[in-house]
Amino acid sequence: MPVTEKLNIRSYLGVPIFYKNGDMFGTLCAMDSKPANFSKSDQEQLEKYAALFSYVVELERESMEKKALYEKAERAQKINQEIIDNVNEGIQFVDREGRLVQYNEKLKNFYPMAENWMNAPFSLWSKEITEKLEKSDRLFHFLEENIFSIGDKEAEFQYNFSTSDMRRMEVYGESVYRNQEKIGTLFVHRDVTAEYEVDKLKSELVSTVSHELRTPLASVLGFTELLLTKDLKRERQKQYIQTIHKEAHRLTKLINDFLDLQRMEAGVQTYVKERVQLEELIVDVIETFRSSNKNHQFFLKNQVNTPYILGDEEKLIQLFTNLIGNAVKFSPDGGMITISINKKNNQLIIHVADDGLGIPEEALPKLFQKFQRIDNSDRRKIGGTGLGLAICKEIVSGHDGDITVRTELGKGTVFTLYFPILEDITSEHTEEGTKLLPKIVILEDDSSLGSLLKDELEDVGFAVYHFLNDETFLEKVVTIAPVGIVVDLILDGEPKGWEIVKELKTHPETEHIPIFISSALEEKEKGLHWNISNYLLKPYSPHKLSTVILQTLLHDKKGEILFPAQD
Repeated sequence: MPVTEKLNIRSYLGVPIFYKNGDMFGTLCAMDSKPANFSKSDQEQLEKYAALFSYVVELERESMEKKALYEKAERAQKINQEIIDNVNEGIQFVDREGRLVQYNEKLKNFYPMAENWMNAPFSLWSKEITEKLEKSDRLFHFLEENIFSIGDKEAEFQYNFSTSDMRRMEVYGESVYRNQEKIGTLFVHRDVTAEYEVDKLKSELVSTVSHELRTPLASVLGFTELLLTKDLKRERQKQYIQTIHKEAHRLTKLINDFLDLQRMEAGVQTYVKERVQLEELIVDVIETFRSSNKNHQFFLKNQVNTPYILGDEEKLIQLFTNLIGNAVKFSPDGGMITISINKKNNQLIIHVADDGLGIPEEALPKLFQKFQRIDNSDRRKIGGTGLGLAICKEIVSGHDGDITVRTELGKGTVFTLYFPILEDITSEHTEEGTKLLPKIVILEDDSSLGSLLKDELEDVGFAVYHFLNDETFLEKVVTIAPVGIVVDLILDGEPKGWEIVKELKTHPETEHIPIFISSALEEKEKGLHWNISNYLLKPYSPHKLSTVILQTLLHDKKGEILFPAQD
Protein backbone atom coordinates (compact mmCIF):
# COMPACT_ATOMS: atom_id res chain seq x y z
CA MET A 1 0.00 0.00 0.00
CA PRO A 2 1.41 3.49 -0.85
CA VAL A 3 2.86 5.42 2.12
CA THR A 4 0.47 8.33 1.56
CA GLU A 5 -2.49 6.01 1.89
CA LYS A 6 -1.03 4.33 5.00
CA LEU A 7 -0.47 7.72 6.69
CA ASN A 8 -3.73 9.00 5.28
CA ILE A 9 -1.93 12.02 3.85
CA ARG A 10 -4.36 14.16 1.93
CA SER A 11 -2.23 17.29 1.49
CA TYR A 12 1.52 17.62 0.74
CA LEU A 13 3.97 20.56 0.25
CA GLY A 14 7.70 20.04 -0.42
CA VAL A 15 10.62 22.53 -0.52
CA PRO A 16 14.11 21.47 -1.74
CA ILE A 17 17.19 22.00 0.50
CA PHE A 18 20.46 23.09 -1.13
CA TYR A 19 24.15 23.29 -0.13
CA LYS A 20 25.96 26.60 -0.60
CA ASN A 21 27.28 25.44 -3.94
CA GLY A 22 23.73 24.87 -5.24
CA ASP A 23 23.69 21.10 -4.97
CA MET A 24 20.42 19.73 -3.63
CA PHE A 25 20.78 17.28 -0.75
CA GLY A 26 17.18 16.90 0.52
CA THR A 27 13.56 18.07 0.72
CA LEU A 28 11.67 19.65 3.58
CA CYS A 29 8.00 18.49 3.51
CA ALA A 30 4.77 19.73 5.09
CA MET A 31 1.94 17.15 5.21
CA ASP A 32 -1.70 17.11 6.38
CA SER A 33 -4.30 14.33 6.63
CA LYS A 34 -7.04 16.71 5.54
CA PRO A 35 -7.53 18.05 2.10
CA ALA A 36 -6.12 21.53 2.07
CA ASN A 37 -4.58 24.02 -0.18
CA PHE A 38 -1.26 25.34 1.20
CA SER A 39 -1.08 29.08 0.86
CA LYS A 40 1.83 31.11 -0.49
CA SER A 41 2.52 32.22 3.06
CA ASP A 42 2.80 28.56 4.11
CA GLN A 43 5.23 27.95 1.29
CA GLU A 44 7.36 30.97 2.23
CA GLN A 45 7.44 29.82 5.84
CA LEU A 46 8.50 26.36 4.79
CA GLU A 47 11.23 27.83 2.57
CA LYS A 48 12.55 29.78 5.59
CA TYR A 49 12.70 26.54 7.57
CA ALA A 50 14.49 24.87 4.65
CA ALA A 51 17.01 27.71 4.49
CA LEU A 52 17.58 27.50 8.25
CA PHE A 53 17.99 23.73 8.05
CA SER A 54 20.39 24.18 5.11
CA TYR A 55 22.42 26.66 7.18
CA VAL A 56 22.63 24.27 10.15
CA VAL A 57 23.65 21.37 7.92
CA GLU A 58 26.22 23.54 6.19
CA LEU A 59 27.67 24.59 9.52
CA GLU A 60 27.91 20.98 10.62
CA ARG A 61 29.52 20.00 7.34
CA GLU A 62 32.07 22.84 7.59
CA SER A 63 32.78 21.86 11.16
CA MET A 64 33.38 18.27 10.11
CA GLU A 65 35.62 19.40 7.26
CA LYS A 66 37.56 21.72 9.55
CA LYS A 67 37.98 18.95 12.09
CA ALA A 68 39.21 16.60 9.37
CA LEU A 69 41.60 19.27 8.08
CA TYR A 70 42.83 19.98 11.62
CA GLU A 71 43.41 16.28 12.30
CA LYS A 72 45.20 15.97 8.97
CA ALA A 73 47.35 19.00 9.74
CA GLU A 74 48.05 17.68 13.23
CA ARG A 75 49.13 14.31 11.81
CA ALA A 76 51.31 16.05 9.24
CA GLN A 77 52.87 18.27 11.93
CA LYS A 78 53.52 15.24 14.12
CA ILE A 79 55.16 13.41 11.22
CA ASN A 80 57.24 16.50 10.40
CA GLN A 81 58.32 16.81 14.05
CA GLU A 82 59.24 13.12 14.18
CA ILE A 83 61.27 13.56 11.00
CA ILE A 84 63.23 16.58 12.26
CA ASP A 85 63.67 14.95 15.68
CA ASN A 86 65.51 12.11 13.93
CA VAL A 87 67.78 14.46 12.03
CA ASN A 88 71.33 14.49 13.40
CA GLU A 89 71.53 18.28 13.40
CA GLY A 90 69.97 20.75 15.83
CA ILE A 91 67.16 22.65 14.06
CA GLN A 92 65.41 25.81 15.17
CA PHE A 93 62.91 27.96 13.26
CA VAL A 94 62.31 31.57 14.32
CA ASP A 95 59.74 34.01 12.96
CA ARG A 96 60.42 37.48 11.56
CA GLU A 97 60.38 38.99 15.06
CA GLY A 98 62.97 36.48 16.29
CA ARG A 99 60.64 34.30 18.38
CA LEU A 100 61.45 30.58 18.43
CA VAL A 101 58.46 28.68 17.02
CA GLN A 102 59.89 25.20 16.42
CA TYR A 103 62.95 23.11 17.34
CA ASN A 104 63.98 19.46 17.45
CA GLU A 105 65.34 17.08 20.09
CA LYS A 106 68.92 17.32 18.82
CA LEU A 107 68.95 21.03 19.59
CA LYS A 108 68.11 20.13 23.20
CA ASN A 109 71.14 17.82 23.23
CA PHE A 110 73.32 20.81 22.35
CA TYR A 111 71.37 23.32 24.45
CA PRO A 112 69.28 21.64 27.20
CA MET A 113 67.59 24.96 28.00
CA ALA A 114 66.00 25.06 24.51
CA GLU A 115 62.68 23.71 25.82
CA ASN A 116 62.25 27.02 27.64
CA TRP A 117 62.71 29.02 24.44
CA MET A 118 59.34 28.31 22.77
CA ASN A 119 57.82 31.68 21.72
CA ALA A 120 60.60 33.39 23.67
CA PRO A 121 61.92 36.66 22.20
CA PHE A 122 65.27 36.82 20.44
CA SER A 123 66.83 38.77 23.31
CA LEU A 124 66.23 35.85 25.72
CA TRP A 125 67.21 32.75 23.77
CA SER A 126 70.11 34.41 21.95
CA LYS A 127 71.61 35.42 25.30
CA GLU A 128 71.33 31.89 26.68
CA ILE A 129 72.73 30.32 23.52
CA THR A 130 75.81 32.54 23.48
CA GLU A 131 76.68 33.38 27.08
CA LYS A 132 78.91 30.33 27.68
CA LEU A 133 80.41 30.08 24.21
CA GLU A 134 83.67 31.19 22.73
CA LYS A 135 83.25 33.98 20.14
CA SER A 136 79.87 34.78 21.74
CA ASP A 137 79.70 38.32 20.30
CA ARG A 138 80.33 37.11 16.76
CA LEU A 139 77.76 34.31 17.07
CA PHE A 140 75.17 36.78 18.42
CA HIS A 141 75.84 39.08 15.45
CA PHE A 142 75.50 36.14 13.04
CA LEU A 143 72.09 35.15 14.45
CA GLU A 144 70.83 38.73 14.58
CA GLU A 145 71.93 39.46 11.03
CA ASN A 146 70.26 36.34 9.61
CA ILE A 147 66.94 37.08 11.34
CA PHE A 148 66.57 40.81 10.87
CA SER A 149 68.73 41.75 7.84
CA ILE A 150 67.48 41.68 4.27
CA GLY A 151 70.68 42.17 2.28
CA ASP A 152 73.82 40.03 2.01
CA LYS A 153 74.69 38.16 5.18
CA GLU A 154 77.07 35.48 6.42
CA ALA A 155 75.71 32.04 5.50
CA GLU A 156 77.53 29.93 8.11
CA PHE A 157 79.62 30.32 11.22
CA GLN A 158 81.84 28.03 13.33
CA TYR A 159 82.46 28.27 17.07
CA ASN A 160 83.56 26.22 20.08
CA PHE A 161 81.26 25.53 23.01
CA SER A 162 83.80 26.52 25.68
CA THR A 163 87.31 25.79 26.91
CA SER A 164 85.99 22.91 29.05
CA ASP A 165 83.85 21.40 26.27
CA MET A 166 85.91 21.70 23.11
CA ARG A 167 83.21 20.59 20.70
CA ARG A 168 83.43 22.43 17.41
CA MET A 169 80.03 23.62 16.17
CA GLU A 170 78.81 24.98 12.85
CA VAL A 171 75.55 26.88 12.38
CA TYR A 172 74.06 28.06 9.11
CA GLY A 173 70.96 30.13 8.54
CA GLU A 174 68.46 30.15 5.68
CA SER A 175 65.57 32.58 5.19
CA VAL A 176 62.15 30.96 4.62
CA TYR A 177 59.66 32.66 2.23
CA ARG A 178 55.95 32.27 1.51
CA ASN A 179 54.46 34.09 -1.47
CA GLN A 180 57.73 35.99 -1.82
CA GLU A 181 57.43 37.30 1.74
CA LYS A 182 59.93 36.30 4.43
CA ILE A 183 58.17 34.44 7.26
CA GLY A 184 61.19 33.44 9.32
CA THR A 185 64.70 31.95 9.48
CA LEU A 186 65.79 28.34 9.76
CA PHE A 187 69.01 27.70 11.75
CA VAL A 188 70.81 24.36 11.59
CA HIS A 189 73.44 23.55 14.24
CA ARG A 190 75.96 20.79 13.47
CA ASP A 191 78.63 19.15 15.61
CA VAL A 192 81.63 19.24 13.27
CA THR A 193 84.23 18.28 15.88
CA ALA A 194 85.26 15.11 14.04
CA GLU A 195 85.58 16.93 10.72
CA TYR A 196 87.45 19.78 12.38
CA GLU A 197 89.86 17.35 14.05
CA VAL A 198 90.48 15.60 10.71
CA ASP A 199 91.22 18.94 9.02
CA LYS A 200 93.43 19.88 11.94
CA LEU A 201 95.27 16.58 11.68
CA LYS A 202 95.79 17.15 7.97
CA SER A 203 97.27 20.58 8.67
CA GLU A 204 99.44 19.18 11.45
CA LEU A 205 100.54 16.33 9.19
CA VAL A 206 101.64 18.78 6.49
CA SER A 207 103.36 20.95 9.08
CA THR A 208 105.04 18.01 10.79
CA VAL A 209 106.15 16.33 7.59
CA SER A 210 107.40 19.63 6.20
CA HIS A 211 109.48 20.36 9.28
CA GLU A 212 110.56 16.89 10.39
CA LEU A 213 111.47 15.72 6.88
CA ARG A 214 112.95 18.94 5.52
CA THR A 215 115.23 19.58 8.51
CA PRO A 216 117.26 16.33 8.34
CA LEU A 217 117.13 16.41 4.55
CA ALA A 218 118.65 19.89 4.61
CA SER A 219 121.48 18.57 6.77
CA VAL A 220 122.04 15.55 4.53
CA LEU A 221 122.08 17.67 1.37
CA GLY A 222 124.21 20.38 2.93
CA PHE A 223 126.91 18.11 4.31
CA THR A 224 126.88 15.98 1.13
CA GLU A 225 127.47 19.11 -0.95
CA LEU A 226 130.39 20.09 1.28
CA LEU A 227 131.93 16.63 0.88
CA LEU A 228 131.53 16.81 -2.91
CA THR A 229 132.75 20.36 -3.48
CA LYS A 230 135.46 20.89 -0.85
CA ASP A 231 138.74 19.27 -0.03
CA LEU A 232 138.24 18.54 3.64
CA LYS A 233 140.51 17.03 6.25
CA ARG A 234 139.87 13.41 7.12
CA GLU A 235 138.58 14.29 10.60
CA ARG A 236 136.12 16.78 9.17
CA GLN A 237 134.98 14.26 6.54
CA LYS A 238 134.34 11.68 9.27
CA GLN A 239 132.38 14.21 11.32
CA TYR A 240 130.17 15.13 8.34
CA ILE A 241 129.57 11.49 7.42
CA GLN A 242 128.56 10.74 11.01
CA THR A 243 126.08 13.64 10.89
CA ILE A 244 124.66 12.40 7.58
CA HIS A 245 124.28 8.91 9.07
CA LYS A 246 122.52 10.29 12.16
CA GLU A 247 120.10 12.39 10.07
CA ALA A 248 119.40 9.46 7.73
CA HIS A 249 118.62 7.30 10.77
CA ARG A 250 116.29 10.06 12.02
CA LEU A 251 114.50 10.11 8.65
CA THR A 252 114.16 6.32 8.67
CA LYS A 253 112.65 6.34 12.15
CA LEU A 254 110.17 9.05 11.18
CA ILE A 255 109.05 7.15 8.08
CA ASN A 256 108.79 3.91 10.07
CA ASP A 257 106.65 5.67 12.70
CA PHE A 258 104.25 6.89 10.02
CA LEU A 259 104.01 3.41 8.46
CA ASP A 260 103.67 1.63 11.82
CA LEU A 261 100.84 3.87 12.97
CA GLN A 262 99.08 3.54 9.63
CA ARG A 263 99.22 -0.27 9.83
CA MET A 264 98.04 -0.26 13.45
CA GLU A 265 95.09 2.04 12.77
CA ALA A 266 94.14 0.00 9.71
CA GLY A 267 94.15 -3.16 11.83
CA VAL A 268 96.73 -4.91 9.65
CA GLN A 269 99.64 -4.74 12.09
CA THR A 270 100.80 -8.27 12.90
CA TYR A 271 102.33 -9.23 16.25
CA VAL A 272 104.65 -12.21 16.52
CA LYS A 273 104.12 -13.05 20.18
CA GLU A 274 106.29 -15.22 22.35
CA ARG A 275 107.29 -15.50 25.99
CA VAL A 276 109.11 -12.23 26.84
CA GLN A 277 110.99 -11.44 30.06
CA LEU A 278 110.33 -7.72 30.54
CA GLU A 279 113.13 -7.00 33.01
CA GLU A 280 115.80 -8.18 30.57
CA LEU A 281 114.14 -6.29 27.70
CA ILE A 282 113.96 -3.03 29.69
CA VAL A 283 117.59 -3.36 30.79
CA ASP A 284 118.62 -3.63 27.12
CA VAL A 285 116.57 -0.54 26.23
CA ILE A 286 118.08 1.47 29.10
CA GLU A 287 121.57 0.58 27.91
CA THR A 288 120.87 2.22 24.54
CA PHE A 289 120.16 5.53 26.32
CA ARG A 290 122.77 5.44 29.06
CA SER A 291 125.91 6.33 27.11
CA SER A 292 124.40 9.27 25.19
CA ASN A 293 122.53 10.86 28.11
CA LYS A 294 125.16 11.65 30.71
CA ASN A 295 122.90 14.05 32.66
CA HIS A 296 120.32 11.37 33.37
CA GLN A 297 120.39 8.51 35.85
CA PHE A 298 118.42 5.36 35.08
CA PHE A 299 116.98 3.10 37.77
CA LEU A 300 115.09 -0.18 37.46
CA LYS A 301 113.05 -1.54 40.39
CA ASN A 302 111.80 -5.08 39.84
CA GLN A 303 109.64 -6.60 42.58
CA VAL A 304 108.49 -9.58 40.50
CA ASN A 305 110.50 -12.80 40.26
CA THR A 306 109.27 -13.76 36.80
CA PRO A 307 107.95 -10.74 34.89
CA TYR A 308 106.92 -12.65 31.75
CA ILE A 309 104.22 -11.66 29.27
CA LEU A 310 103.12 -12.96 25.88
CA GLY A 311 104.34 -10.29 23.51
CA ASP A 312 106.08 -9.19 20.34
CA GLU A 313 109.63 -8.46 21.50
CA GLU A 314 110.38 -6.03 18.68
CA LYS A 315 107.22 -3.98 19.35
CA LEU A 316 107.81 -4.02 23.12
CA ILE A 317 111.31 -2.67 22.55
CA GLN A 318 109.74 0.09 20.42
CA LEU A 319 107.23 0.78 23.22
CA PHE A 320 109.81 1.17 26.00
CA THR A 321 112.20 3.03 23.70
CA ASN A 322 109.46 5.61 23.04
CA LEU A 323 108.49 5.94 26.71
CA ILE A 324 112.03 6.16 28.08
CA GLY A 325 113.02 8.42 25.19
CA ASN A 326 110.13 10.74 26.06
CA ALA A 327 111.19 10.75 29.71
CA VAL A 328 114.70 11.79 28.67
CA LYS A 329 113.51 14.35 26.13
CA PHE A 330 111.08 16.06 28.50
CA SER A 331 113.55 16.31 31.35
CA PRO A 332 116.07 18.43 29.38
CA ASP A 333 118.03 19.43 32.48
CA GLY A 334 118.73 15.81 33.39
CA GLY A 335 117.51 13.89 36.41
CA MET A 336 116.27 10.44 37.29
CA ILE A 337 114.37 8.11 34.97
CA THR A 338 112.84 5.31 37.04
CA ILE A 339 111.17 2.15 35.78
CA SER A 340 109.45 -0.16 38.28
CA ILE A 341 107.85 -3.58 37.79
CA ASN A 342 105.15 -4.81 40.17
CA LYS A 343 102.51 -7.52 40.05
CA LYS A 344 98.88 -7.45 41.14
CA ASN A 345 96.74 -10.56 40.72
CA ASN A 346 97.14 -11.51 37.05
CA GLN A 347 98.66 -8.24 35.85
CA LEU A 348 102.14 -6.83 35.52
CA ILE A 349 102.24 -3.12 36.37
CA ILE A 350 105.15 -1.11 34.96
CA HIS A 351 105.73 2.53 35.89
CA VAL A 352 108.02 4.81 33.83
CA ALA A 353 108.71 8.00 35.80
CA ASP A 354 110.72 11.16 35.28
CA ASP A 355 111.12 14.40 37.23
CA GLY A 356 110.97 16.64 34.18
CA LEU A 357 108.61 19.29 32.81
CA GLY A 358 105.33 17.49 33.44
CA ILE A 359 102.24 17.80 31.23
CA PRO A 360 99.59 20.56 31.38
CA GLU A 361 96.20 19.23 32.48
CA GLU A 362 94.44 20.52 29.36
CA ALA A 363 96.73 18.39 27.16
CA LEU A 364 95.93 15.06 28.87
CA PRO A 365 92.65 14.14 27.06
CA LYS A 366 94.39 14.11 23.65
CA LEU A 367 97.82 12.97 24.80
CA PHE A 368 97.68 9.61 22.99
CA GLN A 369 96.31 10.99 19.71
CA LYS A 370 98.65 11.28 16.75
CA PHE A 371 100.38 14.59 16.01
CA GLN A 372 99.54 15.89 19.49
CA ARG A 373 102.38 18.08 20.68
CA ILE A 374 102.32 20.38 23.67
CA ASP A 375 102.95 23.87 22.40
CA ASN A 376 104.68 26.12 24.90
CA SER A 377 108.03 27.80 25.23
CA ASP A 378 109.53 25.02 27.40
CA ARG A 379 108.74 22.34 24.83
CA ARG A 380 108.97 24.19 21.53
CA LYS A 381 112.69 23.63 21.27
CA ILE A 382 112.28 19.89 22.01
CA GLY A 383 110.36 19.16 18.82
CA GLY A 384 109.06 15.76 17.71
CA THR A 385 106.33 14.42 15.46
CA GLY A 386 103.68 13.74 18.09
CA LEU A 387 103.49 10.09 16.95
CA GLY A 388 105.38 8.34 19.75
CA LEU A 389 102.62 8.11 22.37
CA ALA A 390 99.99 7.24 19.75
CA ILE A 391 102.18 4.30 18.73
CA CYS A 392 102.66 3.34 22.40
CA LYS A 393 98.90 3.26 22.89
CA GLU A 394 98.42 1.04 19.84
CA ILE A 395 101.20 -1.39 20.89
CA VAL A 396 99.80 -1.70 24.42
CA SER A 397 96.28 -2.31 23.04
CA GLY A 398 97.73 -4.96 20.70
CA HIS A 399 99.01 -6.77 23.80
CA ASP A 400 95.61 -6.64 25.58
CA GLY A 401 96.99 -4.07 28.00
CA ASP A 402 96.36 -0.50 29.03
CA ILE A 403 98.38 2.68 29.51
CA THR A 404 97.62 5.64 31.78
CA VAL A 405 99.45 8.81 32.75
CA ARG A 406 99.82 10.77 35.98
CA THR A 407 101.63 14.07 35.98
CA GLU A 408 102.31 17.23 37.92
CA LEU A 409 103.40 20.29 35.98
CA GLY A 410 107.01 21.15 36.68
CA LYS A 411 107.60 18.01 38.78
CA GLY A 412 107.45 15.13 36.35
CA THR A 413 105.33 12.44 34.76
CA VAL A 414 104.56 8.77 35.44
CA PHE A 415 103.32 6.50 32.64
CA THR A 416 101.76 3.24 33.90
CA LEU A 417 101.45 0.10 31.79
CA TYR A 418 99.23 -2.88 32.58
CA PHE A 419 99.90 -6.24 30.92
CA PRO A 420 98.33 -9.67 31.53
CA ILE A 421 100.87 -12.14 32.93
CA LEU A 422 101.23 -15.49 31.23
CA GLU A 423 98.81 -17.99 32.79
CA ASP A 424 101.49 -20.57 33.53
CA ILE A 425 103.22 -18.22 35.95
CA THR A 426 100.16 -16.90 37.78
CA SER A 427 99.82 -20.00 39.91
CA GLU A 428 100.62 -18.04 43.05
CA HIS A 429 97.57 -17.43 45.23
CA THR A 430 96.09 -13.94 44.87
CA GLU A 431 96.87 -13.24 48.49
CA GLU A 432 100.52 -14.19 47.93
CA GLY A 433 100.61 -11.92 44.88
CA THR A 434 99.31 -9.04 46.95
CA LYS A 435 102.10 -9.57 49.50
CA LEU A 436 104.61 -8.68 46.78
CA LEU A 437 103.00 -5.27 46.23
CA PRO A 438 104.42 -2.16 47.91
CA LYS A 439 102.20 -1.23 50.87
CA ILE A 440 100.57 2.11 51.64
CA VAL A 441 98.85 2.95 54.94
CA ILE A 442 96.06 5.56 55.02
CA LEU A 443 94.87 7.20 58.24
CA GLU A 444 91.60 8.95 57.28
CA ASP A 445 88.52 9.15 59.54
CA ASP A 446 86.14 9.80 56.63
CA SER A 447 85.25 6.31 55.37
CA SER A 448 84.03 7.51 51.95
CA LEU A 449 87.19 9.51 51.20
CA GLY A 450 89.34 6.72 52.59
CA SER A 451 87.69 4.18 50.28
CA LEU A 452 88.15 6.52 47.30
CA LEU A 453 91.87 6.98 48.01
CA LYS A 454 92.26 3.23 48.61
CA ASP A 455 90.69 2.35 45.25
CA GLU A 456 92.88 4.89 43.41
CA LEU A 457 96.12 3.62 44.96
CA GLU A 458 95.19 -0.04 44.44
CA ASP A 459 94.57 0.70 40.76
CA VAL A 460 98.18 1.84 40.32
CA GLY A 461 99.64 -1.23 42.03
CA PHE A 462 99.76 -0.70 45.80
CA ALA A 463 98.46 -2.87 48.64
CA VAL A 464 96.49 -0.38 50.75
CA TYR A 465 95.56 -0.50 54.45
CA HIS A 466 92.97 2.04 55.57
CA PHE A 467 92.44 2.98 59.23
CA LEU A 468 89.70 5.28 60.55
CA ASN A 469 91.30 6.27 63.86
CA ASP A 470 94.69 6.65 65.53
CA GLU A 471 94.45 3.99 68.25
CA THR A 472 97.57 1.77 68.21
CA PHE A 473 98.34 3.25 64.78
CA LEU A 474 102.11 3.22 65.32
CA GLU A 475 102.07 -0.47 66.23
CA LYS A 476 100.05 -1.28 63.11
CA VAL A 477 102.45 0.67 60.88
CA VAL A 478 105.45 -1.16 62.36
CA THR A 479 103.74 -4.52 61.71
CA ILE A 480 102.73 -3.68 58.14
CA ALA A 481 106.07 -2.00 57.19
CA PRO A 482 104.62 0.21 54.42
CA VAL A 483 106.57 2.17 51.84
CA GLY A 484 104.42 5.28 52.44
CA ILE A 485 101.89 6.70 54.90
CA VAL A 486 98.97 9.08 54.21
CA VAL A 487 97.84 11.02 57.28
CA ASP A 488 94.79 13.24 57.83
CA LEU A 489 95.49 15.96 60.43
CA ILE A 490 91.90 16.14 61.78
CA LEU A 491 90.81 12.86 63.37
CA ASP A 492 87.50 12.46 65.20
CA GLY A 493 87.13 16.25 65.06
CA GLU A 494 90.48 16.98 66.76
CA PRO A 495 93.87 18.01 65.29
CA LYS A 496 95.71 14.83 66.32
CA GLY A 497 97.60 14.34 63.07
CA TRP A 498 100.81 16.20 63.95
CA GLU A 499 101.22 14.13 67.11
CA ILE A 500 101.02 10.99 65.02
CA VAL A 501 103.54 12.42 62.54
CA LYS A 502 105.87 13.19 65.46
CA GLU A 503 105.60 9.60 66.72
CA LEU A 504 106.29 8.19 63.27
CA LYS A 505 109.28 10.48 62.64
CA THR A 506 110.88 9.75 66.02
CA HIS A 507 110.42 5.96 66.00
CA PRO A 508 113.47 4.12 64.61
CA GLU A 509 111.39 1.66 62.56
CA THR A 510 109.20 4.31 60.87
CA GLU A 511 111.34 7.47 60.71
CA HIS A 512 112.51 6.71 57.16
CA ILE A 513 108.99 6.10 55.73
CA PRO A 514 107.71 8.95 53.48
CA ILE A 515 104.64 10.69 54.94
CA PHE A 516 101.98 12.41 52.80
CA ILE A 517 99.65 14.86 54.54
CA SER A 518 96.02 14.89 53.35
CA SER A 519 94.18 17.65 55.19
CA ALA A 520 91.86 20.64 55.06
CA LEU A 521 94.25 22.48 57.41
CA GLU A 522 96.75 24.75 55.66
CA GLU A 523 99.83 24.18 57.83
CA LYS A 524 102.52 23.44 55.26
CA GLU A 525 105.24 25.14 57.33
CA LYS A 526 104.91 22.35 59.93
CA GLY A 527 105.31 19.88 57.12
CA LEU A 528 108.72 21.35 56.32
CA HIS A 529 109.75 20.91 59.96
CA TRP A 530 108.88 17.20 59.94
CA ASN A 531 110.29 16.59 56.44
CA ILE A 532 106.90 15.70 54.96
CA SER A 533 107.22 14.27 51.44
CA ASN A 534 104.13 16.08 50.13
CA TYR A 535 101.28 18.14 51.56
CA LEU A 536 97.91 17.89 49.78
CA LEU A 537 95.25 20.42 50.72
CA LYS A 538 91.67 19.14 50.54
CA PRO A 539 89.80 19.00 48.28
CA TYR A 540 92.12 17.43 45.72
CA SER A 541 91.86 14.77 43.04
CA PRO A 542 92.77 11.19 44.15
CA HIS A 543 94.75 11.13 40.92
CA LYS A 544 97.06 13.76 42.41
CA LEU A 545 97.74 11.66 45.50
CA SER A 546 98.74 8.63 43.42
CA THR A 547 100.95 10.87 41.27
CA VAL A 548 102.96 12.36 44.14
CA ILE A 549 103.30 8.98 45.88
CA LEU A 550 104.52 7.30 42.69
CA GLN A 551 106.99 10.09 41.95
CA THR A 552 108.34 10.04 45.51
CA LEU A 553 108.65 6.27 45.84
CA LEU A 554 109.95 5.60 42.34
CA HIS A 555 112.76 8.09 42.93
CA ASP A 556 113.70 6.41 46.19
CA LYS A 557 116.85 4.56 45.14
CA LYS A 558 116.59 1.91 47.85
CA GLY A 559 116.86 -1.65 46.53
CA GLU A 560 116.86 -1.05 42.79
CA ILE A 561 119.20 -1.85 39.92
CA LEU A 562 121.28 1.29 39.43
CA PHE A 563 122.53 2.48 36.08
CA PRO A 564 125.06 5.26 36.83
CA ALA A 565 125.26 8.36 34.69
CA GLN A 566 128.79 7.51 33.60
CA ASP A 567 130.82 4.33 33.21
